[in-house]
Amino acid sequence: CQSCRTPKQGEPPLNPEQRKFARDLLGCVEVRTAFLARANGANAADLMAEYKRHGLSHILLLHGAGGTGKSAVLHAVRTAMRARGLGELFITAYSGVAAAPFGAPTMLRMVMLPPKCGGDKDTSQLAKASVTQAEDIATRFTEQTGLDSIAGVGALVIDEVSFCTARVLGHFEHRINRLVRDAINARAKGDTGPDRVRDLDLQLFATLPVVLAGDNWQLGPVKGMPWYKTLCQAAVANAPERHGSTCPKARGVRVLRAARRLDLVRLMRARTDPQFIAVQEGMRVRDADGLRRLPAALRALNDILRENQPRDDGASGWEPEWQFAPVGVLGNAERDLLNARQMEAFAKHFDVPLIKWRIPVAFIVKGGADERRVYDELYEHEPGLWGYYVEGAPAYMTATICAPRKLVNGSPVLLRSLVFDAGVVPENVRRAYAANKFEVVELDEPPLYVNVIVGGTAAKPRMWHGVPLEDLSACITSLETDEQVVPLSAVRNTEDKIYLTSAYAAQQGFDPTVCPKKRHTLSLAFGITDFKLQGRTLPRLVLSPGKGRKGPPMRLSKLYVLISRVQTAKGLRMLPGSAGVKHDWKALLERFVHLVPDPDLIMWEGGYDDDGNWEAARAVQARAAFTTEYERTKKAAKKATGKASKAGTATTATAATAATAATTA
Repeated sequence: CQSCRTPKQGEPPLNPEQRKFARDLLGCVEVRTAFLARANGANAADLMAEYKRHGLSHILLLHGAGGTGKSAVLHAVRTAMRARGLGELFITAYSGVAAAPFGAPTMLRMVMLPPKCGGDKDTSQLAKASVTQAEDIATRFTEQTGLDSIAGVGALVIDEVSFCTARVLGHFEHRINRLVRDAINARAKGDTGPDRVRDLDLQLFATLPVVLAGDNWQLGPVKGMPWYKTLCQAAVANAPERHGSTCPKARGVRVLRAARRLDLVRLMRARTDPQFIAVQEGMRVRDADGLRRLPAALRALNDILRENQPRDDGASGWEPEWQFAPVGVLGNAERDLLNARQMEAFAKHFDVPLIKWRIPVAFIVKGGADERRVYDELYEHEPGLWGYYVEGAPAYMTATICAPRKLVNGSPVLLRSLVFDAGVVPENVRRAYAANKFEVVELDEPPLYVNVIVGGTAAKPRMWHGVPLEDLSACITSLETDEQVVPLSAVRNTEDKIYLTSAYAAQQGFDPTVCPKKRHTLSLAFGITDFKLQGRTLPRLVLSPGKGRKGPPMRLSKLYVLISRVQTAKGLRMLPGSAGVKHDWKALLERFVHLVPDPDLIMWEGGYDDDGNWEAARAVQARAAFTTEYERTKKAAKKATGKASKAGTATTATAATAATAATTA
């Protein structure tokens, strides 16, 4: 497409793979637009035949690592579609943080699907919506997207599709199919005239061009099976397509089988660091040869990390810009401990008050004085049971307010101010700010609101871990005239958990997790989990080696997500040990060398032909071809990691102890 080949001023040109994708997607949209313009009683199968005649597939899988330019090419296609009058390229995603950059709602909210839809406990089936239900879904679509109807959508994109399960895709396709059918065959209520296009329900997404964009080498669903595993299981079972099935998983598998894969392979984010690019490419294993080369790539990563690590692993060896750099962690318990330590170090460094309050938790206190003392002492041993505030500290939202306004779960923010009951500032807070120095102030009750800065401008940038916050002045109504500020209240979330990690909690017999009655919808962002990091680009990231703490184990996909957040290898370091403890970095990093990928992921990689079409038999053959090498690699890894674990035990500190090693003298 000529419009994609001629970039706007200041925008880089599309590379060959991006142009191929743009041509294919625009070709689908043009074919469908022309067909619908002349359709009058035509059959949807005729449009499918038109796609095929032009060598097109109306479902595309845009696959590529972070930083290969998926978002860039989608923005280019959206611009081209608008210029040609081909409708809107509407981009949504499973998670709010993935949908927010496009100012879009999440895919579930957009079509009135429940939050737990498609998860591991979802047993719901597909059901035909009544006329009233279909109208409600259409109304919700309009409210969430700002479009009059889905008729204005020329193509639909599901971004970060690795977060979806096959069941989610099946439910979503079923709802979109109904919306598109009703929009194309729009008529007055009660009209029984002929359809403008017949049998749309027999075609996936009712012929609407759809793009599944993402990277299966990054993280999968929080709860549920990654869709590539479901696709591989269906291939092994040689399961036939079930066109009339009411099973959402079967419908999702149909979508995945139909998707033609196009890969973006040029790592634009790390283009100035070829050695770092080679490491990331080596971690993406496609076959037995890739398995044999994987340890070399991981050793190269280890060499990079050793070289980057300061020779002095204490405070004096870390430059100022690294002092409060984000730390990538794998679990919420580690995150909470690290955030509490870093919040205190942050307040001390800038010599400002640290405000803290107890998060109300649903403990059962029977009334005895001794029992009340136990619960009071638990708070003294558990940093995660407290809420914290230091002006200017980085955080992120943990609940979606409005995705089109880019206020979503995962949005970066800076702490701005506190709001108290009846507007009365507690006396101890007033005194602490009058003294204008570091002091820990404990509140009797949580504040009503925590006000946060959500955006900045070019003239007045607001930096979040070295990245300027986006200008949201056109999206929100701010509490202040000179800052982009919104209030965050304390709410109850039945799935919210606080992890108890102290010896005291274990000795007193507390459950390892407790549920807060309510807490403010934000999390501090000194420690950030891999799930919250996915999709971000940062100048610096500190990796937690993960040894000596409870939580999820390091996996190849998790390590890949963490290291690929930065633009160059110089932006990576390892979390230091506690003061006076010398790390055995060789023992710590040796475990990374023996990480192995999910065999189903290698099988999935081998299931596509040269044109990007999925073939189940090809996937089964691919699995047979690498199984022997995989078992050998896995056996060697198990043997080696056992030795490395024993060697590293004596020299490894927990994240709670290590968090302040680089920030305090």
